[in-house]
Amino acid sequence: MVSETGKPRINLTAISSGASPKMSPSTYSRTSSPEFGGISKEGYIDDDLPTNVSHEDQLKSLPDFCLSGIKQRPLRHVNEKGDVSTYHLRPMTYSVIFILLVELLERFSFYGVQYTQTSYLTGAYNHNWNAGMSAVGASSYVSISTAVAYTMPFAGAYLADALMGDYAAILFGAVVLYLPGLVMILVSTIPHLLGDTFPQGLMSFGLLFLWPTGTGVVKSIVNVFGAKQFHPLLQSSLIESYYVNFYSKYCQRSRRW
Repeated sequence: MVSETGKPRINLTAISSGASPKMSPSTYSRTSSPEFGGISKEGYIDDDLPTNVSHEDQLKSLPDFCLSGIKQRPLRHVNEKGDVSTYHLRPMTYSVIFILLVELLERFSFYGVQYTQTSYLTGAYNHNWNAGMSAVGASSYVSISTAVAYTMPFAGAYLADALMGDYAAILFGAVVLYLPGLVMILVSTIPHLLGDTFPQGLMSFGLLFLWPTGTGVVKSIVNVFGAKQFHPLLQSSLIESYYVNFYSKYCQRSRRW
């Protein structure tokens, strides 16, 4: 059977009943085989599958190789390496909402620190406890911190893709870099907590290295990590909606600041 695009088409009913589809060696690949998931961009059955699976009733129309048999995460996908992943029917309320919450808190923290640092460093909030910087010096500090934050996504991407994976990289960026940096900045604002002189070195290390580095690492991964909670084919239209909502909310927050 041939589809309108000229690609051979599999009989999904035959597959779901356990029959082996007939195809020539030139069109049969591991990623298009039902035992490896049966769905790939180079295959020929993608057009027959829905792209908005989010309800239990829709599972009945899916072939067996798309189902994991796991009640909580019933959707199944196998990538070109043979790695099996399972997905929830409603990832937005199952896991994505918590990822978006992390992004919301991170942006709130980032803009809160960024827009108050110049005044803080020049002593606008406390004339007796500050870094004693001029407006130019304070602006330079904040500019360097911002430059580091927008450069570090390259490091975050490398950590996630080559070394640690998405989840571990987000955890590393948040717990090892971001939060300690914020704590150092916070501690420096409390008069005489660590001595009689302003902790310039502690504040600089937190503001110029730890905090912006953690910002870049987390920022480069968190939105993609959210999209990966959706099945790449059976929920592809939901991924589009996720990104539209993600960036519309992001732009709204930016305009408010």
